[in-house]
Amino acid sequence: MFFTIVFIIVNIKNTIALERNCASCGWFVNNNNGKIEDGRCKLFSTTLIDGTKQNVVHEYATHCRSNEDFCGKKGMLYEDSIEVNLQKAKLEKLKNINIDLYNYHMYLNNFE
Repeated sequence: MFFTIVFIIVNIKNTIALERNCASCGWFVNNNNGKIEDGRCKLFSTTLIDGTKQNVVHEYATHCRSNEDFCGKKGMLYEDSIEVNLQKAKLEKLKNINIDLYNYHMYLNNFE
């Protein structure tokens, strides 16, 4: 009985991890060529500064998913696109209410 319950729990956890597909995550950015494996993750990025120009480069989603220091195999930082869109809408409201607070938030979180 105990082993059956443990087996069911492990299967549920594995199913949830498989459902957390990068392409359905709200932070996923599709690449121009349409290949999912070339998509990028907006949560993990590097800002490159060339003189006065800043360029934000997002990590490849497959790299983030295979690296346990990022999202990991279980997709620990996966967010449904509805949740991400809600967060973006809240940030847009903040931008309209207090631009300084918005800019500070964006600076701290390295968003575009």
